[in-house]
Amino acid sequence: MRKHRYLLSLGISFYPEKEVLRIEAMRRKGWRFVKMNQLGLMIFEPCQPAEKKYAIDFLAEDPQEAADFLELYQAAGWQCVYVFGKHYYYFEADPETPALFSDAATYQEKIKLQEHFAVRQVWYLIPLGFLLLFIAFTGARVFPFLDEGVVAMLKLLGYLLVLWPFMMVAMQKIFALLYRRRKEHFRNPTTYAKGQQVWRDTLIFAVFGGIIGLAVAIFAR
Repeated sequence: MRKHRYLLSLGISFYPEKEVLRIEAMRRKGWRFVKMNQLGLMIFEPCQPAEKKYAIDFLAEDPQEAADFLELYQAAGWQCVYVFGKHYYYFEADPETPALFSDAATYQEKIKLQEHFAVRQVWYLIPLGFLLLFIAFTGARVFPFLDEGVVAMLKLLGYLLVLWPFMMVAMQKIFALLYRRRKEHFRNPTTYAKGQQVWRDTLIFAVFGGIIGLAVAIFAR
C-alpha cells in the first residue's frame, strides 16, 4: 500500500475554497491531508475513509498572537490540522459543524487581508530590480567585462522585478472581477468553489503575463 499521495496545489492565495474540495474528496477516499511543502505539493497519508469538512483561513497576525483565534475555532468545532507559511491555517471539522465565517463582511475582510499580505511579500523586488537596472545601464563603464547579452538580460530581469508587484495587484483585480460574488458564498464556499474555472483563469493570466513580458522585452532592447 502506498504510504503517501501527492496533489499539486492550485494556489491557496487564489483557490483556498477549491483546495478544500480536493482535500475533502481525498478524505472520503481514505487519504488524510498532512501538509503542503514549499514546492506546492499537498501530501496525504492513508487513513479510514470519512466524511469531514475542511476550511482554510488566513491570519495576518503573528503566530503567537493567533492563539485566541485558534481557541475560538476550536470552541466552534474546528480543529487546526496544519499551518502553512505561518499564516494559512487548515481546519477540519465534522460535517454538521457551522461555517467558519458568520457574515459576508468578515469573509470579505479576510480576502482583503490575504491580498494585501501577498503583495507586501514581493515589494522588496522593486529595489532589487532598480539595482539590476543600475548595473545594466552603468555596467559598460564600471564593469567593462559585461557584454551586450548580459546587459540585455539584466535590463529584462530588472524591468520584470520592478513590475512584478504591480502585476500581482493587477492579477488580483482581474481575479476579483471574475469572482466578484465570492463574498456572498461565505456560508457555503463549496458552491463558489465549484464555479471556479482554473484553466480559464490560468489562460487569462498567461495572456496577461505574456503581453507584459513582450512589452518589457521590446522596451529593454
